[in-house]
Amino acid sequence: MSITRKSLTEGKGPINRIIRVEIISGENLFPVAMTSGESYGKRININQLLPFNTNHIKSFELEPIEEKVSLHSEISTPVTGIVSPENIIVPSTQISQTNITNSMTLLRLEKTQQFTTISAPLPSSTPIKMTPMKKKMSPSKLATKISSEYQCHRIIQPDPLMKRISKPKITVSLYLFPEVDPKTEKSYKTLPLHSAVERSDLYKILTLLESGKVDVNAQDEQGNTALHIASYESYNEHIILALLKNAPTIDVNKENLDKNTPFHFFCKNFSNPNCQEAMELFFRHGVNLEAQNKNLETALHTVVRNNSIRMLLVSKLLERGVDVNAATNRQSTALHYAIHNERTDLLSILLEHKAKLDLPDDHGQTPFMLAKTKSERYFKTVNDFKELIDYLIEIKASDNAIAMLVKNKMFKYKLRNQTPKTLEKIGILSSVERIALIQKFKLLPNVPEVKEITENENEQEERKKLLELIEQGKFVIEPKEIEFLANIGSGASGIVYTAKYKNVTVAVKTLKATNMEEVKEFQQEYGVLSKLQHENIVRFYGVIVKKQFSMVMEYCSKGSLYDIISKKENSITWETVFDYAEQIALGMDYLHSRTPQILHRDLKSLNILVTMETIQENGNSIEIERLKICDFGLSRFDSEITTSTKDRGTYAYCAPEVYYNQRYTTQSDVYSYGIILWELIYRVIYQKYQRPFQEFPELTMDLQIIIQSATCDLRPTIPPSTPQKMATLIRQCVMKEQENRPKSGMILTALQEMKKDFKSNPQLWNASIIQQN
Repeated sequence: MSITRKSLTEGKGPINRIIRVEIISGENLFPVAMTSGESYGKRININQLLPFNTNHIKSFELEPIEEKVSLHSEISTPVTGIVSPENIIVPSTQISQTNITNSMTLLRLEKTQQFTTISAPLPSSTPIKMTPMKKKMSPSKLATKISSEYQCHRIIQPDPLMKRISKPKITVSLYLFPEVDPKTEKSYKTLPLHSAVERSDLYKILTLLESGKVDVNAQDEQGNTALHIASYESYNEHIILALLKNAPTIDVNKENLDKNTPFHFFCKNFSNPNCQEAMELFFRHGVNLEAQNKNLETALHTVVRNNSIRMLLVSKLLERGVDVNAATNRQSTALHYAIHNERTDLLSILLEHKAKLDLPDDHGQTPFMLAKTKSERYFKTVNDFKELIDYLIEIKASDNAIAMLVKNKMFKYKLRNQTPKTLEKIGILSSVERIALIQKFKLLPNVPEVKEITENENEQEERKKLLELIEQGKFVIEPKEIEFLANIGSGASGIVYTAKYKNVTVAVKTLKATNMEEVKEFQQEYGVLSKLQHENIVRFYGVIVKKQFSMVMEYCSKGSLYDIISKKENSITWETVFDYAEQIALGMDYLHSRTPQILHRDLKSLNILVTMETIQENGNSIEIERLKICDFGLSRFDSEITTSTKDRGTYAYCAPEVYYNQRYTTQSDVYSYGIILWELIYRVIYQKYQRPFQEFPELTMDLQIIIQSATCDLRPTIPPSTPQKMATLIRQCVMKEQENRPKSGMILTALQEMKKDFKSNPQLWNASIIQQN
């Protein structure tokens, strides 16, 4: 670790800043075990490792000494242009074989604009190529941190031995801190660590911990340790992580006067969905999950009252085997708390882990009795769970079977129609048990299946209210209005979570950009979505601009079109193909019919989401699959005479003009649509999924696909049995010349004609399907 002080020009005059460099880890630093590393040479220039302006720090060197790494630094001239760390800052690095400038871009996130860029030429000793292995941006209120991992591809003193070994890899972190005013420094009195935590002074915290002269478990008048105070902070995880990582003797089970541990506070107050690392560190330090405060509440009780990330935390606690039926001094369990709040998701996960509906509190009220005081709809759900669990216990089903049936809401009135295959699909893996259960389910009375009130119907009214707010122009959402439920994956520019917003399940896409281009792309997606209203386009609800820039969108429960067609168990018929193809074409036609026209630029089966919607037909409510185009990160209004970047999007779906860097038009989207249509046709005819161009084994890299498709007119092979009209439409969509491809309206007309043909002669179309063994 190295600390350097720099005089920086900011605003009207110079100020002092502290640059802190930490080596996190090193791999393959020595060519052979038990050697000094002489084959590498004794010096590795820091420019091979750090995304940092070489004018800032004159030289760093790493010296292998007894298989350890020490860091030395030498300071050079002052630098200018660093943004004030009182603002949230996003740093970025641009390093490539053709880029001889190492730069870092800083921006004020709340204003989403570039603030300053600093750069300097790379020295001649820079490696031939540096591949970013890992990038992590961790903004802090009072410090900027950059975590980067780079692989060196050039060895200073190569020899035959080194050709056979792994290359060195070093992970480092950079911090930029404001230098603390001497008057402020004097205010850190008897409990300096507490004061530093209260001020969110990360630099002071790290300095105190490394000095070894501070009692990390010291308590204030309320019995709170520094970790108590840090855990009470609702969002900033950097202080908690600093304490848990840098204080090996920290006591995570220290109780304050109310017998609350830091973990009680963390579970109740923490609101950042990026909570996994802190949770794991608490576990590693031996946190007592059953510790009770003066009200005898465990962490599970307090987490139910967390309004931001309770489901994320509850699932982690239950995975660790926390006592789900622990009772408070009033004999209330976590299930009492969940039902009091009418939470179906909490109800389900707690019952899945053997929470009991019949445990009375000190007033004799069980969770089931409490449910009777709630809405009729909610009580029906609780009663359905109770009937299911009671029945499964009666027939002596295994704990795993009970858990899986509860998790998947296979209520009692649904059981008679289940098959061994459906039971296997939900996680009942024992074939013997599946057969035994099905035999018992068949003995249930053959009663008409009760119409289940689906989540879609439950949210129908709430969604209407939400859309009314959007129509009134309410796009900015406060973080406290969002409750994160689960991490469902990573998109092109951020992590995606499911969440609750005004009682509606939504998807929240958080920004993880490390450069201005990604920020602008995120803003572009927000700008496009806010103007769109169509049933085949993902609905935009708003943006969160505080704490972390995020976009709130419609949640599609069935995942992507790729998820649907790539799973063999999903039935895909010609009716399905016509339905899917028409819905995608309708969404695309809507985009292309706007003024100015909207180009998606990244149409592919992964960017078509699928959800279930309830519609009225002939006076009856029926559920249908609704396809919605999403991920507008590459969308542009067609009002600029600019070309697209040829390495954007997925190559298999890219039109030839993308390769030639020609202007992108609506017909470029049509090409992508043609590839999606091919995926659907292949899936229905062969009853299995195949990636576009997968039949060409010589294409081992994605880049080869666009080269061959653009220069050699290579296209995915259309199945020979494809009906002629459908084969013709696919060929037209993927023609090389843009002007020869059909418009979206023409595609819709062609699909309508084919649907009529199918209805008049389904045998002809179904004859094209090749049954697989």
